[in-house]
Amino acid sequence: MTSRRRHFAERRAARGYSQEEFAEVLSVAASTVVRWESGRATRVLINGRRSQGCWE
Repeated sequence: MTSRRRHFAERRAARGYSQEEFAEVLSVAASTVVRWESGRATRVLINGRRSQGCWE
């Protein structure tokens, strides 16, 4: 896993989100988060209002 993907996964986990919970907060499929973290998909800009609370 590249450092960028690892950082994304670490930040998600540090905030107590499973991949499934994080996907629900962002209104995406859990498989999308899995693909982001595995590098099989590139993250796209997500609506700021949906994601704002995820990283605080």
